[in-house]
Amino acid sequence: MTFHPVIHGFYRYTDIIFVWHTAFQDRPIIETALKAFISPHCVTRKDHPFNKDGKGVEFWMGTLPNGEQRLLYSSAQVEYARYWLKEMGFTNGELIPIPDSSYLLRPGSELQAISPVYFDTYEKLKDAQKDVEKNNKRLKRSHNAYTGRIQFERIRNSWNEKIGTWCAIDFEWWEMCHTDLTEVGLSSVTFENGLELATNRHLIFKENRLCRNGKYSPDNRDHFLFGQSQTLPQKQISEELKSYLQTASEKGPVFLIFHDQKGDIKCLRETGVELDGLSGDLPEIAPSSGLFSIDTTTMWAALSGRNENCNLERMCRLLGVKNLNRFHNAGNDAHFTLQAFKCMAGGPPLDMQREERWPSQTDQAATVQFTELQQEGGYWSDDVDMSN
Repeated sequence: MTFHPVIHGFYRYTDIIFVWHTAFQDRPIIETALKAFISPHCVTRKDHPFNKDGKGVEFWMGTLPNGEQRLLYSSAQVEYARYWLKEMGFTNGELIPIPDSSYLLRPGSELQAISPVYFDTYEKLKDAQKDVEKNNKRLKRSHNAYTGRIQFERIRNSWNEKIGTWCAIDFEWWEMCHTDLTEVGLSSVTFENGLELATNRHLIFKENRLCRNGKYSPDNRDHFLFGQSQTLPQKQISEELKSYLQTASEKGPVFLIFHDQKGDIKCLRETGVELDGLSGDLPEIAPSSGLFSIDTTTMWAALSGRNENCNLERMCRLLGVKNLNRFHNAGNDAHFTLQAFKCMAGGPPLDMQREERWPSQTDQAATVQFTELQQEGGYWSDDVDMSN
């Protein structure tokens, strides 16, 4: 079939496989054919039309306003099933009715975030539905059930669309006077034909080059690991930052990524960079323009279920980011912030990702209970690589 319906909304997976066919109990041929076509055993076959580019059957994970998630069929898949039954001769040339509109969930109202998920076996699909139900029950017991969950999924959705400019920014300042900026680091990714183009920069403020840390905070200014450092006057750094953001915004949406963003955003503004229109709320559909801020501490809190202040190095280690070294160099910290972000944004939906990263370590309040080894920073996720 060459029929390509458009998505207008989504239906709960359970409503489609358990309820839809019951409307045709007086027409057993249609009921049997529909049940067979949408059955978990059938849709996970490689030759099923819902199989997406060999990745498995494509479904959708939707986040409700209360933070709970649902596995979903798209309205386009429901339309396709109707036309398939008609073309295969099961309906005497007629289209069967679609489910009642009261079952339809629409982005922006009933659904706060939506992203595709893929299953290549019946067992994986069955386990995923069980996990969704289990995690939703956990959320009812959690005091921080909604913290960052919706934004986490919206961020994943935008990242996986491979659009715009994604730039992690980190500032360092003199430990004796926090208004004296000493370094700024930028680590960015853009996309060309679906491929990542990465750049890293480390800029040292010439006016404060003699202000060295080391008493309270490590001094790694001279140890940038991802290129050559540049020492420039603050005015030139300001102009370069402005030019960078202006050029990036002309190509699409700009996503500024921080680890604990309050201080870094303040530093950006102190260097003279205008952040007009900066928003911390991504829309449910990937934007085509705009300036957005993303805080990896918020993403981490949503993923781990732990509403705590987790420093960059510890977060990176728990996520399994490799080759960590020389923190408190602004360029290195920006690079590692981006890598940690990619680990989370490039992984599966939130609850599925948590279980894949830390199997059987989530308690009844949807909080990960790390082992002593993990807490001490000795954890490396060599067997699970969910970063892009």
